[in-house]
Amino acid sequence: MNLFYRLKQYLASHVNDVLPIALLAGFPFIYFWQATLRQAVFFFGDIFLFFYPTHQAYADALRAGRLPLWEPRMLAGFPLYAEGQIGALYPTHPFLYGLLPIDVATNYDILINLAWVAVGMYLFMRALNLRPASAFLAGVAFSFGGFFIVRLQHMSVLATAAWLPWTLWAWEKHEQEKDAKKRWRWLAVLAIFSGIQLLGGHPQFAFMSVILLALYAMVNWQRGGTLENEIAPLAWLAKLQASVARRVPIVFEYVTLTRVILVVLAVGVGAAIAAMQLLPTYELSTISNRAAGLLPKFFNAYSLRLPHYLMLLYPFLLGNPYPRVSVEVVGYIGLLPLVLAFAAPLVRRDRRVVFFLLIALVALFLGLGDQNVFYRGLRYLPLFNYFRVPSRFFFWYTFAATILAAYTFDYLLARAHVTATVTRGQKIALALVVLVLAAIIGIIPAVPLETWLALWVWLPLALALIAAWILLGARRGLFTRTTLTALGVGVVMIDLALFESVYTKTYDSMTTVADFYTPPSTLAYLKNLSPENGRALTSLWIYPWMVTMRESLYPNVTLAYNIPSAIGYTPLLPQAMSEYLEVLDAPLMNLLNVRYYLMPQMLPVDAKTEGDDVNDGFAPDWNRHDIAIPPTLATNLIVTSSLAQSVDLRDGDVVAQIGLLAQDGTWFTVPLRAGYDTAEWAYDRTDVLKVIKHARPTIATTFDARSAFPTEAHPGHTYRAQFDITRNGKPLAITDVMVMPTLAPGLVHIETMALVQPNGSSVSLAALSGHSDQQLIYRTNEVAVFENQNTLPRAFLVHDTQIADDDATIKVIGKEQFKPAQLLFLDGGQALNAGGAQRADESVRIVNYQPEHVVLTVDAKADGYVLLADAWAPSWVARVDGVETPIQRGDLIFRAVKVSPGTHQIEFDYRPLWLYVGAAISGLALVLIGAALWWTRKI
Repeated sequence: MNLFYRLKQYLASHVNDVLPIALLAGFPFIYFWQATLRQAVFFFGDIFLFFYPTHQAYADALRAGRLPLWEPRMLAGFPLYAEGQIGALYPTHPFLYGLLPIDVATNYDILINLAWVAVGMYLFMRALNLRPASAFLAGVAFSFGGFFIVRLQHMSVLATAAWLPWTLWAWEKHEQEKDAKKRWRWLAVLAIFSGIQLLGGHPQFAFMSVILLALYAMVNWQRGGTLENEIAPLAWLAKLQASVARRVPIVFEYVTLTRVILVVLAVGVGAAIAAMQLLPTYELSTISNRAAGLLPKFFNAYSLRLPHYLMLLYPFLLGNPYPRVSVEVVGYIGLLPLVLAFAAPLVRRDRRVVFFLLIALVALFLGLGDQNVFYRGLRYLPLFNYFRVPSRFFFWYTFAATILAAYTFDYLLARAHVTATVTRGQKIALALVVLVLAAIIGIIPAVPLETWLALWVWLPLALALIAAWILLGARRGLFTRTTLTALGVGVVMIDLALFESVYTKTYDSMTTVADFYTPPSTLAYLKNLSPENGRALTSLWIYPWMVTMRESLYPNVTLAYNIPSAIGYTPLLPQAMSEYLEVLDAPLMNLLNVRYYLMPQMLPVDAKTEGDDVNDGFAPDWNRHDIAIPPTLATNLIVTSSLAQSVDLRDGDVVAQIGLLAQDGTWFTVPLRAGYDTAEWAYDRTDVLKVIKHARPTIATTFDARSAFPTEAHPGHTYRAQFDITRNGKPLAITDVMVMPTLAPGLVHIETMALVQPNGSSVSLAALSGHSDQQLIYRTNEVAVFENQNTLPRAFLVHDTQIADDDATIKVIGKEQFKPAQLLFLDGGQALNAGGAQRADESVRIVNYQPEHVVLTVDAKADGYVLLADAWAPSWVARVDGVETPIQRGDLIFRAVKVSPGTHQIEFDYRPLWLYVGAAISGLALVLIGAALWWTRKI
């Protein structure tokens, strides 16, 4: 009842703010009405690749009553919670993702943050005594300007950056408050806001917000009040500053350093509130690829250039933003706000205008990145060296520029005369703004991108003329306050609505709900995959279109469909995993328990593209290199192959010569012929059958396929040929094989080759040469799926081990001759030489496999190490028969536990100590904040 009364009292005293706040909060939901009404889903870029799948994993965990501490379906196991960007503890996320369908949760997560930053900006401007219309203009320009609106796919950025105006609002309210108790209450609010911001998932923007808040607090705004009134023990600091100020009056007339201590105190308590998230994230960062700071090229990525600065005036100077222009280099806030910001120093010369002008200029200066020696120097500063992308200083620029614009607009409103009633002209102006906005919002889904881009060819000039007219007319007092409000706010909203219309077709595009939930056809061909039984691996040889990403299960798309993946997409990639993936070859692929290899496809318009589309890098590269093997006696050569774009070849046409080198040094070839030994892979496609000129030889394998344009479903084939390679009826010892195509190399696909030995058994040339046999099992215009025939089990015994550091290990395991089943490299523990690979009478079985708990049973006949091909992390602990046993890092990234002869049970448990420590700190901080709010409750 008391809360309701206070709310009613507050609304009564702020009646002029209710409508602007409601409009600002509602505008994102109105503009993106399709998302609001669940007719479409945000789905582009990082939403699809990172946030949708990881939030799906988060939602699954919440519904199972747990946090996603460990995600076994990503990167062979990954501490997803610690990564932080899913914002597991962000206040709205448990409700959105725990209770709502994932598409609804995704949409509303984005829209709520857009509304939140707009309202926060409005309140901060009102706290600085600007009129509602000026504050509204700032709220629209900041929230719908180029920093936020083009980054909808960067959901963690939205969640974090949205709190900047709220933290400054809380600080400003604290500074304006005269009552000491109430000032402490505002500090508590600031601490809460800082804590929530740190839970948003993007530490860089939280860090930038804190720096800006500290700079703002440092300025002496001459409001009165001293630090001693709040923290008596620190009164000596205020006295020290006063003493120094007497000696250096110019500096300390404008700066109050001691107030920064209050910011540090509040932010420190906020960090304590977020400690349950921050400490696990810090632990992960210490073993990640960012632990030693960033390399210069990565640190300076997306440095601003002249065209990017010109885009502040002409946002589509470079044409279609996708894929030419990264969202990182966009900072457009509208033409009128930009003009108003430029005018701010001319119409108002106070400390706030100077401060925000300096912030805007510094941000633009630092955005130069690699061209700026000062920015390059940031790489050597603690904390700064963890973050990249100099253009992200547009965060500061857009914030400062919109504040400057609001100040100028407020000045112009003060000069405008006020009418007692709303005139007919004012009604027309208001109605015109509403109608134009409604028309733009309504037609956005139907109007193609090219039309919007054509409009923007001349629109900047028109907007500049309108801005000049409004500025000059307001300067001369030609408009009433109501008319100026309608014109100014209306032009800004229309400008930014048209600006976003281009991005709704590119970086902010949506898809239908039905398409959102449509599973990729690929899933039907990944048989019997589970988190503990095999993984998928997607080639990253191209960055494909969205449909191809989905069909090829681009990382982290696999999470959305419960497919365990050997790779992942995350900014905090463990360094050891990064090094392992850099040298990934067939033996390491097999060790990683990869059963399916997926290759995104480009349309095969030429021989090179066709060859690249099926160039499985883990199989021998028959067409480009000779393949050396140990001397192997053989009587026959078996070749499985196919052709592409071959309809004009006739029976007997030689498509390749297969060269064989015998141990005695003699070299001879056998011809691979169309119609007899191999044939077109898409032989049964309707258009091929009509015109193909060679016969169909013996089929080796048949797989489902969809190809051509228009796309047709048809069987695909490889073909089997066998060649006698004896000499005078005697087998030869073969040591080298090479394929020499007579066609363009990409049109001849050799899938496997095997040697038939004198006893009738066959041996794969891939296995002999340290590669894998990869069988094509599905192919479309979007994806080719290969099944790896040589994958190792998820867990197995190794009896020979060596102790080596990471550098020495990577040099050995990165070679094709490495035999992971026979030799294990450890970062510690005990070296063994007890027999190599797991014996036939030994076994390792997975009996329970949960994300944070794995149980194995082992039957060993000699000392050995059980290698579980799941990623190692410092928080994993193991018990062998109930006794805690050290986990060694095996082969750079895996978990290895020593066992003695006999039958054992091994239990792995994920126990993140820093999570528990952080939870205790967060709990204490919340108690402290609660006590502070209780102490100051009677206000």
